[in-house]
Amino acid sequence: MTLYPLTPDQLRQKLNTEAPANVLCLGEIDLEIIKGKEMNLIMIKNANSMSQICEMLLDILDTFERWYNDMILAIVRKKPLQDILEIASQKLPNPFALFDVSQVLIHKVGIFLKDYKGTIWEPVIHDGHASTGVYSVTDFKYVSEKCTSDHEPFIYASEKDKKNKYLIAPIYVKESFTGTLALIDLNTPFTPGQLSIVAVIQKIVELALENAQETSQTLQLSEYYIARLLSGYQI
Repeated sequence: MTLYPLTPDQLRQKLNTEAPANVLCLGEIDLEIIKGKEMNLIMIKNANSMSQICEMLLDILDTFERWYNDMILAIVRKKPLQDILEIASQKLPNPFALFDVSQVLIHKVGIFLKDYKGTIWEPVIHDGHASTGVYSVTDFKYVSEKCTSDHEPFIYASEKDKKNKYLIAPIYVKESFTGTLALIDLNTPFTPGQLSIVAVIQKIVELALENAQETSQTLQLSEYYIARLLSGYQI
């Protein structure tokens, strides 16, 4: 990934042509001008020197490195998956859930800053599964085919739900589709940065499940909990 340091004037000029995906803006800029742009933007309003900027960037990198290492350490220490997901949620502004292949809720984490009523979160929280009524036939077919044919997290706009966008990350264990990580843009709109963070969390969840299933040949999420109980670990 390449990060481009630009002044506000340089950024405005770039927006008229082909703006880079990752920008460090050295000064304040009206965020309205980047609406609808596929861009990760770090804006430093009062940067006195390049050394100050470098120090700030190193602090950001250090924060994410410690976050990642905390998740790895939790896996090594055989912590419950809920604990690992709680750490993961620290870097996502939207709450997310882990589902099995039948869309039954396994875990949910994160803070709800806005009312979830009327969204897919309502049946998930109250009934413990994603309601099929939220999806159209086209939605269901698209998500199913995408999850079973491609490993990459993706964002899509539901045909039936016009208010929210969905971010889905298929979970694979030993090359078998096992479940999904899913969230909607409830608190904040999705960004390329959120997508990349979900991709990291996706790999962490897969690693945790694979680590717990070393003595099991079954690939279902339920086996993760059975394996932990048989090994004497908390679930």
